Amino acid sequence: MSRGAVAAGAGGTAVYAVVFLVLVAVWCFAGKFFAAWPVFAKALARWGHTCPPWS
Repeated sequence: MSRGAVAAGAGGTAVYAVVFLVLVAVWCFAGKFFAAWPVFAKALARWGHTCPPWS
C-alpha cells in the first residue's frame, strides 16, 4: 500500500511544510538577485509583463 502526503502524519507534514517554505524563500531570494542584475532588470522592464501566467 502506498503512503501519500495524507498518510504522512504530523511529523511528515511538518517536514513537507518546512521544505516548501525553505524552497519558496530560495526562489524569492533568487528572484531578488536576478532582478537587481542590470541585464535581467532591463529584460524584466521590457518583457516582464509577458512572464506571469495571468497576463
